[in-house]
Amino acid sequence: MIEIIFNSVVAYFSTNLDYLLVLVLLLGSYKNPKLVLTGDLIGTVGLTLLPMAIARILGAVPEMWILGLLGIFPILFGIKELIPLKPHSRDEIDGDSNISKLRIVTKVIAITITACGADNVAVFIPIFIKKTNLELFSALITMIVMAVIFFFVAILIEDNKPIKNILGKYGRYFSSVVYIMLGISVLVQNGTIAHFFH
Repeated sequence: MIEIIFNSVVAYFSTNLDYLLVLVLLLGSYKNPKLVLTGDLIGTVGLTLLPMAIARILGAVPEMWILGLLGIFPILFGIKELIPLKPHSRDEIDGDSNISKLRIVTKVIAITITACGADNVAVFIPIFIKKTNLELFSALITMIVMAVIFFFVAILIEDNKPIKNILGKYGRYFSSVVYIMLGISVLVQNGTIAHFFH
């Protein structure tokens, strides 16, 4: 149980570190933190349940070393993080302050999914494979708690320019290291590396 909680924390941190900046901009665009948090949590739950469902299907594969091959994806994402990408444009998340509450929540959900979707699915699946229902439930609760923590951290960052600048410059490097470490861990724990060296 402790292992799944720890891996969930590490996975959430690695896939959402850059998303902190998106949250900061969302909070700056919409002056209603509750609506931003609501959209963020709905998006987070969706991005957690999808990998769980896929993991259930892939979990039927008998050979653990084959499942461990999924650890390659976090490593690839870690390498990808080292390649400079076009930053999120503020225009993408700017909006009318008088927009309806439903539209705000819907837009935050969409941004959460598009900003984190591919990374979350690729990184979470190896963690959720071969887990019990209780472990998956614990992972879901952990992800929700992490989402709330990140939300309040984003609020603090919005008022702290030095920290915001540091994440803007080096956030992807931190994410890269964690991605690669997580991928290697999956390859080792599932016996994938050992399989190819025997």
